[in-house]
Amino acid sequence: MVKSSWNGRQIKLKNKKLQARNVFEYGIVIQGNAVLACPKDTGRLAASITVKTRDKFNPSPHKGPTQPGDLIEKPNANNEALVGTNVDYATYQEYGTRKMSPQPYMRPAADITQGKAIQLAVRNGRMEFKDYFDEWARVIKK
Repeated sequence: MVKSSWNGRQIKLKNKKLQARNVFEYGIVIQGNAVLACPKDTGRLAASITVKTRDKFNPSPHKGPTQPGDLIEKPNANNEALVGTNVDYATYQEYGTRKMSPQPYMRPAADITQGKAIQLAVRNGRMEFKDYFDEWARVIKK
C-alpha cells in the first residue's frame, strides 16, 4: 500500500521561490552576455549594466567607473527582472545614429540567452523539488 500526502501550501511556496530564482538567474545570464558584447572605451557602459528584481540586485561583473544615475531602478512587479543601464549614450550605442553605426549589445545578449531559459528552469526545478522527486522514486521502486 502506498501512502501519500498533499503538501499544497509548501509546494506553492517552493514554486514561488523557484520562479523568483529562475527570473533572477536568467537576468544574470543576459547581463553577463551584454557586458561581454558591450563596446568598452572607458568601461562606464559595461560597468553600469545591472540586474534588478524587487528583492535582489546584481552589480555588473565588469568593474569600471559609473556615475550617479547610471544604474537602473527596480521593477514594480514580482517575478520580473530588469537588465540594463541608464547611461545616457546607451541607446546610441545599441541603435546607432545618423553619424554612428550601431554597436548592439543588449539585443544580441537576449537572443543568445533565449535558449537557456528552459535549461535553467529544469535545473532549478530539480534542485528545489529534489525531495519530492526522491520520494516519488522510492514509491515507484516498491
